[in-house]
Amino acid sequence: MIPIALWRRSALAVKSIPVILVLSLMTSACSATSADHPPLNLRRIQWSSVVIPGWPCRALGYVHLKDYSASVKHSSYGPESIGIVPPPSYGDVLGNGHDVAAVDVWCSNQGGTAAGQIANLYLVFSGESGKLRLIGTLRPGTSLPNAHPSFLLGAQISVGRIIATERWYRPDDSDCCPSGTTVMAWRWTGNHFVPAGH
Repeated sequence: MIPIALWRRSALAVKSIPVILVLSLMTSACSATSADHPPLNLRRIQWSSVVIPGWPCRALGYVHLKDYSASVKHSSYGPESIGIVPPPSYGDVLGNGHDVAAVDVWCSNQGGTAAGQIANLYLVFSGESGKLRLIGTLRPGTSLPNAHPSFLLGAQISVGRIIATERWYRPDDSDCCPSGTTVMAWRWTGNHFVPAGH
């Protein structure tokens, strides 16, 4: 007759086999998935026709660009144009040997002039897991009442940090010519960007 303690240990061992097997299969599947989907080379992306989220320009859903821009009928701003200014800025902000792309995005009222500009920002994308993924938005830090919206340019990307020049307007500045200049910096925390010292 099998002792009760030994029988219980044997039963527990048998019950644990399926759990171990499932965990092993899950680990193998995850490894295979990672191997099957290497990071995208973002420098080869056709940015003229990418799909970007609409919410940075207060539009619903996603926006499919054609020739770097798209018209949106409904947003919190009303009808608007959403477009990007090529080329993006590239660099290894994540510190993993793979570039991210900082894409310069404009939201405007479809007027086609500087007076119609509503907002500007950078969308930062990674290519991890073989697909384009938004990891952050970088916006100007200066906005004066009754002045034209500020804008960013010249993003420079290094490990853990992105720097850009902000051009901002005083109330008396014309739409063509902002008189203010500030250096903006953002630090990568591991899962998002936060403002940093220059």
